[in-house]
Amino acid sequence: TYRKVHMDLNNKVSIDILTEQRSGGRSLLRIVQQTEGDLTVNDDAWLLTYTEPNDSRTTPTSARLSVNRDGTVSLERAGTDPISLLFEEGKQHISRIEMPDRMMDVGFLTNKLKLKLADNGGKISLKYTVTAQDLVPVSTTMNFTVSPKSALC
Repeated sequence: TYRKVHMDLNNKVSIDILTEQRSGGRSLLRIVQQTEGDLTVNDDAWLLTYTEPNDSRTTPTSARLSVNRDGTVSLERAGTDPISLLFEEGKQHISRIEMPDRMMDVGFLTNKLKLKLADNGGKISLKYTVTAQDLVPVSTTMNFTVSPKSALC
């Protein structure tokens, strides 16, 4: 659910991101990230901007997650491994990814999209299947928990 407001609100927030990937019944990846960002809420969208945590060997990656009024979710990343994704429950969208030796079209089929949002934060759960030519499909789950930034931080 998405609750509309009639003015722009901008909040500093804490963000917890859990990403898990499975393929062929095996766990491939589990990443837990914690970061801070900005949450902007207006009549059109719920917009979360943040920098993904990284180590000193990689370029910082900025990300923007938008929950649109029509119930779609878009995720755009710039920096290391840039990508633009669109999630819409029950639909597949294709994104072009740059590989070291070529460009590759990758399909993202959104299996489940669950939203519980408010002016000061909320939860987003994405379950999707990644497919690409000559690769085994990968099931991915991303869970975002957004909460007001504590005054003690």
